[in-house]
Amino acid sequence: VTTLAGTPTLLFVGWLRLSGPAPFRNDIAMTTLDAQWQIESRPAIPLIPPTSLEPYGTGSCCVVAAPDGPRLLYTSFGPWHCTDEATNPSYAIRDVPLAQAHLATRQAKITVPRHGGEYAMAHPSTFTSKSGFLCAFTARGPAYRLFLAISPDGLTWQRLPSAVSI
Repeated sequence: VTTLAGTPTLLFVGWLRLSGPAPFRNDIAMTTLDAQWQIESRPAIPLIPPTSLEPYGTGSCCVVAAPDGPRLLYTSFGPWHCTDEATNPSYAIRDVPLAQAHLATRQAKITVPRHGGEYAMAHPSTFTSKSGFLCAFTARGPAYRLFLAISPDGLTWQRLPSAVSI
């Protein structure tokens, strides 16, 4: 839940089972809430229309209150790479101005690049402080690991070099 233009807004992910190399498709949806936290408007489904870069949809997301307006960081589900040995998804964390998320021609950039053998970047969750922004996210290579990225402005992100030890 976030507040956009003074209105409580719920972003959520719907899931659809598929057959074929990718077993599912996800889509982000958005709806407004009233003062009692009840759904006030019909959800916009999907909020982000599919493209050739995101044939299996979009998922886990958060809103960043950047100086140029609210931005959506989200998991982008790209093509799956299938071999006889493994089926690996291709996920990225993308960033787009929230006002442009619904456009099929949106210019969503990759927020945090992959390192080494990573193939699945997902689950962005941001925090705001007086000194800037912090984004926690997962990256999968041989295993899922938790990482952090920092940003002074919510637009440019620098990944911290080591995984978070828990």
